[in-house]
Amino acid sequence: EGALESMKIAKINVEMKDLENKSKFIAKATTIIDTLRLSLDHGAGGEISENLSSLYIYMAERLLEASIENDATIINEVIELFSSIKGAWDQISESDRKSAYTQMQNKTAIGE
Repeated sequence: EGALESMKIAKINVEMKDLENKSKFIAKATTIIDTLRLSLDHGAGGEISENLSSLYIYMAERLLEASIENDATIINEVIELFSSIKGAWDQISESDRKSAYTQMQNKTAIGE
């Protein structure tokens, strides 16, 4: 499962009072969000990557809060935020994604 699916399962587990599985799926979603944040290239992404980083930090903090409070509403808030980011990403064509990835690799290879 990805982050979105993990959050949805965690929300169901909160509602069913299955705290062990809730924790497992919140941890999985948080790990994915943290990985996305750590993969941002602030040199190439500038203000956009800084804003995304802040948003990822906020989402991870809210998931921790949701886990502590067993609050499905908070998980739902993060699901909506993450869905917005994913929706924007999904609108980028596959060829544009590959082109951006290649440019990033080339800059890394030449030491920029």
